[in-house]
Parts: sequence; C-alpha cells; structure tokens
Amino acid sequence: MLRARSENQNSSPLWKSSDAKITIYFVDKAASTENKVAFARQLYNDVATQFNTKQAQFPTNLVRGLAGATPAELWQIDNDAERAVPKIDLSGRPSAPPA
Repeated sequence: MLRARSENQNSSPLWKSSDAKITIYFVDKAASTENKVAFARQLYNDVATQFNTKQAQFPTNLVRGLAGATPAELWQIDNDAERAVPKIDLSGRPSAPPA
C-alpha cells in the first residue's frame, strides 16, 4: 500500500510541477552565482587597472620604487577547461566523478 502511494505521488502532475520548480530554482541560483562571480572579477580588474595606471603617473611613479609597490595582475583565465560552463545534473542519479 505504501509503495503504491509513493508511485502515485511520483507520477502526479503536482510532483512533476514541484520538481520543475526545484530545477528552475537551482538553475536560477547557478546563473545568479555566475553573474556575481563575473561582476566581482570585473570589479577587481577595474580596480587593478586603476591602481596600475596610478602607479605609472607622476608623482606616484617616483615613490613607487621606494615603497616597493609592484603592478597588480589582472584576473584572467588562460585554460579553456576552466572557462567551460559547468554542467549541472539535477536528475538525482549518481554520476561518475570528473576525470
């Protein structure tokens, strides 16, 4: 009886709708996180560029050597594998770990 009830719940439209809502929620969260990371990376690169430009201008360039200041490196991805969009599997099935 309990098994039949759980099978009926899994096939009901409400259950499918609930799964769809959960999937959409997690996809939206992933997209939001990606946007936040992209914004933070752009902000860092903007500040680093301003810092590097300021170091090259007079009179800061005179003091730069005494203070031991070095130019800031910009954050960039050189490896195409790191640039790839991650795949999210919300099927609930166990998957093999990435190679």
